[in-house]
Amino acid sequence: MAHHSACLKIWPEPSIFDEQVTISVEGLVADQPYTLYSHVTTYKNLAFECISHYTSDSRGKIDLTKQESTGGYYRGVEAMGLFWGMKPSLRNWRSYPSFIQGDVSRPLKIVMKVFPGNLQTSLEIDSRNCLAENVSTRYYLRPGGQRFVIRDDGLHAFLYTPANEGRFPGVISIGGSFPGTNEGIPALLASHGYVSMGLPYVGLDGLPDNFSETSMNFSYFEAAYRFMTNHKMVQSEKGIAIVTHCMGIYSALALATFLPNIRCVIADNGPIFATHQAMIYKGEPLTPPIKPTKISPRRICPQTGNVRSRHSVTYPSFTEMESSLVLPFYKRHKTSYMFVASMDDDGVASEFHTNIAEKLLKKSGHPDYKILRYPGAGHELRPPFTPHIEASYMKTVDSVLMWGGVTSVHCKAQKDFWKEQLLFLQRCFSDDFAPSSKL
Repeated sequence: MAHHSACLKIWPEPSIFDEQVTISVEGLVADQPYTLYSHVTTYKNLAFECISHYTSDSRGKIDLTKQESTGGYYRGVEAMGLFWGMKPSLRNWRSYPSFIQGDVSRPLKIVMKVFPGNLQTSLEIDSRNCLAENVSTRYYLRPGGQRFVIRDDGLHAFLYTPANEGRFPGVISIGGSFPGTNEGIPALLASHGYVSMGLPYVGLDGLPDNFSETSMNFSYFEAAYRFMTNHKMVQSEKGIAIVTHCMGIYSALALATFLPNIRCVIADNGPIFATHQAMIYKGEPLTPPIKPTKISPRRICPQTGNVRSRHSVTYPSFTEMESSLVLPFYKRHKTSYMFVASMDDDGVASEFHTNIAEKLLKKSGHPDYKILRYPGAGHELRPPFTPHIEASYMKTVDSVLMWGGVTSVHCKAQKDFWKEQLLFLQRCFSDDFAPSSKL
């Protein structure tokens, strides 16, 4: 069958990573099956790809905002399915990669192609002639924004500043136990008008090799706070926000408990108390670490024998935690809180921890907090249109960890959570903000 001169269109181009784009194909034969394929190479030359099946309309056109995918890696009308539907490539030199952009000052280049027929694998893709091709250029850090490596005062951090000149609200991003930091989140926050610090605490030169190697020192995180409050581009009079995930949450709550000007904390999918080792301040632990009395695996990955999956856990009673084991962050009524739980989290008992935080905040009469729960979402909540990571190898624990989540549901949760984060930050930093009483 002779094909017309096909054209694959992407608009806008380029775009910011959390921005939705329109993808369409024109010049196809009418009412015929086609395969749309996307591919990107990320950190350490690890690739992700997506295959989806579409049928051209009577005009020989495919519009992802209107037409449904009937097969491949996702189904239904999904304008951004070629982005979030990507999975690790079978050609990768390593199994179970995480989706990470190494240098966020450079954009991701996502290659998109169109092929005749319904192809099932990347091997079939390799053997067919491409009808049309284009590239979606996706920026974490908006052009004009800047990235700085910070080595002051014992810090090993990264600072991102907006493209415009002036003074801006300040945010510290503290990730989980992944080595280094997920620079995509603080870089995107800079693209939305925040001076944002990515603060790693394990896995880089000068930092512990893994999360359980040594006790964390509160003074390291205090130095990050001090750096931000003294930076000339930060509106420190408005306070500092902390966005944190997984094992970084305890550090964030320690800062909110003991430092005077933490404006808000956004915490998703992690423990609210020390679980592996104590955090030390002036030679003494802030609270003793709490280890679960029972851990039950929920899912075991069949492809590898060294998977560690944690889901069902038993901890001490709420009364014990409230009395001495949890930092009294909930008593800091001038700090606003958002706690987020993915209900299908196989990495951490997120719902348990979020429930405890909610009880403590409510009991203390805290005037401004928000609780979000996402049924069907897994542990790794990333910015919108990031591929769902079901499992990944973690160097810090030398294991493949299962993260849970149903792909389509998880990716919708990512989009909603990112929107909620931005709205929460905007509200907390607004000039006319005042905490509202809870009903």
